[in-house]
Amino acid sequence: MYDTLRGNMSIAHLSNQEKYAKASLLNKVTEVYNDFGYSIGGNYNGVQIKINENKIHLQGSLSKFALGDNIQTLTRRTTLDAINSLSEAFKMDFGDMNLTRIDISNNLIMKHPPEVYWDKLGELKYFNKTVHKNGVYFSKESEQLLLYGKLNEYKAKGLVIPSIYKGLNMLRYEYRLTGRICKTLNKNEVKIMHLYDEQFYIDLLKRWQNKYFQIRKINNITMKPTTSAKQLEQIFASMFIQSMGQDKCLSMVKEWQKTNDLDKKIAYDMRNKIRSLNNLKGISEESQLIKELDSKIIDSISHFR
Repeated sequence: MYDTLRGNMSIAHLSNQEKYAKASLLNKVTEVYNDFGYSIGGNYNGVQIKINENKIHLQGSLSKFALGDNIQTLTRRTTLDAINSLSEAFKMDFGDMNLTRIDISNNLIMKHPPEVYWDKLGELKYFNKTVHKNGVYFSKESEQLLLYGKLNEYKAKGLVIPSIYKGLNMLRYEYRLTGRICKTLNKNEVKIMHLYDEQFYIDLLKRWQNKYFQIRKINNITMKPTTSAKQLEQIFASMFIQSMGQDKCLSMVKEWQKTNDLDKKIAYDMRNKIRSLNNLKGISEESQLIKELDSKIIDSISHFR
């Protein structure tokens, strides 16, 4: 379930001749001279490598390096194989590299096109939510969750979709650790070698799953007979919120607060009211789309590999 990685490792102990030997493995090479010194970077079979006086940096899709595309993701075993291959080529232990980014991803084959699921995903506490044509992003300083159409991304970039994936409704759920990994995971260090440690792998997959389930989901509103005028009012209010979209309603309140039409307390109460109207007992029910998505997320880590 691994894809993109970013990391670095000290090579200050190597001679210039050894550094040049490693740089000679790269193609599409670029050289940079600046106040920080000299560096040389390039591509090695799908991953980007940069070498300077003190460090070697790695960035890119390990899946693309190991499997030829970044639609597929890597297990513990295939991650180990990929790192061993890099280590052998560069004559150094990439397993000892400190990680500054890890992407944990899985492709979910759905009944419907990925875009029909976006409207059922609400907010995630402490994260900023943005909705794009091809997906939903939840972001904060050092973490990001993405749910998007992987094959749609390929089409938009003009990439060739392998024949085995054509016609599939492929929804990609991706959890990215983009910085401060040690603090986020409460570890003293996080190196590439940890990616193929069984317990570390299991803990990351559970975190990947738990983050998804922390996203608030938007229920369906059911129009049933009622003898309560108050409930009728709530039903119509809920239907309006769903037709307009919860995100747009929340954004409207946020704009009113920014323009000082609402104070912080009233804006907070209004946002809570919008959320609660979308999930009132008796007039809402869990979406079948969310039930399907929940089930796919659970199944993804039911068998640790």
